[in-house]
Amino acid sequence: DEKVKKGLMHATVIFAREKEGYDLLIQKYNLKNVKLSKDMVLQNREIIIDNVYLKGLQLGSYKLETDCNVGIIPNIRTYEFCSKDQIIEIYKYIIVKLLKMGKNIYIIAHSDDEQVCNDIYKMFLKNEHVFLYKKRLDCLEYSCLVREFQYIIASRYHAIIHSYKEKIPCIAIGWAQKYKELLTLFEQKRYIFDVR
Repeated sequence: DEKVKKGLMHATVIFAREKEGYDLLIQKYNLKNVKLSKDMVLQNREIIIDNVYLKGLQLGSYKLETDCNVGIIPNIRTYEFCSKDQIIEIYKYIIVKLLKMGKNIYIIAHSDDEQVCNDIYKMFLKNEHVFLYKKRLDCLEYSCLVREFQYIIASRYHAIIHSYKEKIPCIAIGWAQKYKELLTLFEQKRYIFDVR
């Protein structure tokens, strides 16, 4: 603990993303070099695509063939905070409601969430309005795809951040303070569901 404190004291500045982390660093280590800072993705103004991709990003390839689209971006970690069966039931309830509203549903793995995506999709295999989006996406590709949705329902923190950056509304299914602080920042706190 003393080694950590000593190391942290020598940093020019420590950026804490959440107020909770900011307060803990100040209280536990009595640090004076801590600053509260929004997520780096939100602070970035523009990415020069040619500096990231050798062949460029094919924006047209992320156009969906359907209208009235809603993205579902689950997170396998929700299984740690609520039973798998309960999480699957939550998504089943949501998707059934969305289908009644005439929406097309795209279930997307934003990270290593293929298992939870498959678990959800299995319930709707025969429904022509529910799609499992299988292409692996990096954050820039996801930002292009998310523009195709009216809104998303997501558990992946950075899926929410990239959606907000693209001005796409979100309902968050989370378990940690970071979700609450992010949605509060965007005055969307009433759209968070805590699985705990």
